Amino acid sequence: MKFTGERLVPKDKICGPKTEIFKEHIERYEFACKFIKNRENVLDIACGVGYGTLLIAKNTSGHVYGCDVSNETIDYARQNYGAKNVTFQVMDATSLSFPEKYFDYIVCFETLEHLTNYEKAITEFSRVLKDKGTLIISSPNKEVTLQHEVNNEFHVNEFTREEFLKTLSKYFKTTKLYSQKLIIEPSLKEKVLKFGLSLGFKITKYDRINLRRKLLKEGTGKKLYKSVDYSYHEPDIIPYESNHVPQNFVAVCTEKI
Repeated sequence: MKFTGERLVPKDKICGPKTEIFKEHIERYEFACKFIKNRENVLDIACGVGYGTLLIAKNTSGHVYGCDVSNETIDYARQNYGAKNVTFQVMDATSLSFPEKYFDYIVCFETLEHLTNYEKAITEFSRVLKDKGTLIISSPNKEVTLQHEVNNEFHVNEFTREEFLKTLSKYFKTTKLYSQKLIIEPSLKEKVLKFGLSLGFKITKYDRINLRRKLLKEGTGKKLYKSVDYSYHEPDIIPYESNHVPQNFVAVCTEKI
């Protein structure tokens, strides 16, 4: 099974264990494992190929259900990430076949943005979650996506921090928000340097005496220009603060309404 941009496939070298995208995804599952205790039922909804489901299963003696809407993906998960306390099933997040108050924990990472009827999905999560259960859920930061003009063909909606919290507050009394992959803006000095380089490129666009080539080795200016840009903090998940600009939000929701 190959990576298409929709579901992570760790055995595809494009998104393998040494890549940044893998670190970002696995970090969320490692974060969830800190909350999950032994002998408790866990639902990993939109589990993809199941690498995260298996990680959760290794950290609990309870049973873990990995569910995804794709038949092909679930077949792959059963073949590659099975365990005694894991069950993989084909299931739509907006129509879960589990009974009410069945799960102690629900994990749902990078899923709501793929769903047109995302509120129906959260309603279902609330229904199958025990009264004292916990939902651990993540979604991209819409403000970052818009600012960086990131167009993901698989996303039908995204959320700002306010929109994300407002949606979750309809179903849970308590939501603790976390930041993942903080965006670090260039300093004022770096911004001035970038502006100067940009201006220099325009001035020397029709440079007949090859001044730019004499002053800078070929390609040096462009490399320097590209280096002065937004960078990312390691994909650690830390408590959200008002000055944070995270690429992803992660929320831990408790106390069902």
